[in-house]
Amino acid sequence: MLAGDHQSLKKYGRELVAADPGSVSGHFYLGEAKFRQSAWSEALVEFTTARSEYRRNHPDDQSQFMNVRINQLIEKIYNMP
Repeated sequence: MLAGDHQSLKKYGRELVAADPGSVSGHFYLGEAKFRQSAWSEALVEFTTARSEYRRNHPDDQSQFMNVRINQLIEKIYNMP
């Protein structure tokens, strides 16, 4: 992710989701790839899916990064021309 290679993020995300539709990492990677492509609505879907799956598997642990990303996306979507 640090290299900024959104194509690889998308590829790995798709592979993970194909193997396990509830893959938190897969949806997270897809969300990050869409975020880097400025595809805000699609990124929001992937991050909210990742967060929902994460919370389902870890009900007592909240991932702050996903919440921050989701909030960033909501701001971008609502501030679109």
